[in-house]
Amino acid sequence: MENEAAMAGRFSSPCWVREEQQEITSTLSREKLHLLGTVHHDPKGCQKLHDFLEQQGADLILLEFSAYGLSYRKENGAHLQKQFWINLAWAAGQLGLKAKGARQHPEVDAVRRQLGLPFEYRAARRFGLRHRVPVHLVDCSSFSQRMIASWEELVSPTNLFHLLSIPSHRPPVDLLYRKAHRLIFPEGTHRPPGELPSKAPSPSGLWQKRERDLARRIENILAFHDTKKPVYVGGWQHLVPGQEFATLRELLKIEKDRCHLLTGPAETGGHEC
Repeated sequence: MENEAAMAGRFSSPCWVREEQQEITSTLSREKLHLLGTVHHDPKGCQKLHDFLEQQGADLILLEFSAYGLSYRKENGAHLQKQFWINLAWAAGQLGLKAKGARQHPEVDAVRRQLGLPFEYRAARRFGLRHRVPVHLVDCSSFSQRMIASWEELVSPTNLFHLLSIPSHRPPVDLLYRKAHRLIFPEGTHRPPGELPSKAPSPSGLWQKRERDLARRIENILAFHDTKKPVYVGGWQHLVPGQEFATLRELLKIEKDRCHLLTGPAETGGHEC
C-alpha cells in the first residue's frame, strides 16, 4: 500500500500530512484547537459545516478523512455508483419496488452516501479554497483501506436485496445529535433510563490505535502551523469522554468549551456543496 506522503503528490489541493514528520507536541497550538463532532450521514451537513467554519473563522482545518479514502473514491466511485444502481434496480424488482423509491430506504441511502465524497470533505474543501485555508486529511489510510475492502460486497445484489427486505433501525439524525450531546456534555443533561455510553466499535484495538494515530497527526500539523483558530472535523464519537480507552478529545486534552456539535439548520441563501 502506498503511504500518504506518496499519494499526496497526486493532488494539488488540499494540504496533506507527511508521515515522515517527527512526533512533536505543541501545547500552545493544541490549546487553541476546537473539535467539531458530526453525524456522517447528515443530509444537511455540507451547508451546516460550511456555515460553522465561516462563523468560527477557521484558519486551519483537520479532517477525519484519509488520502486513501479520497483516492479510492476518485478512482472507483463512478464504477461503484453504477454497480449500485444496476444492482438496486434488480433487488427492487425482485421485491416489486421501483428503484427510485427503494433508494429512499434508510439503509440503502446510507450505502449510496458512503460511496460518495463525505460532506465534511466537500464543505471543508470549498471553504478552504474560498478563504485560502489549509485543509489536512488526518485519518489513517490503513484503517480506511480495511473498511473500504468490503465495498464491492456492500453494493452487491444480494446485500441490497437483504437491506430492502428488512426494516431500518437507523436512528434519525436529530436523535443521534441529541444522544451525542448527552454523552459529550453529560453535566446537566438527562440520559434516558437504561442508556449507556457508546462503546468502541472494535474490541481488537484497531479503533484505539486509530485514536492515538489521529492525535499524533494532529499534534504534528499544529506544530508546523502558526494558527489561531484550528478546527478538527470528525465523527462525534471522538469527542465522547469516559470510554474504555482514551478518545481523541482526551488524548489532546480538549476542554468541553472547545467541543461542538454540528446541530441546527443550515443558513438559507448559501451555496450548495
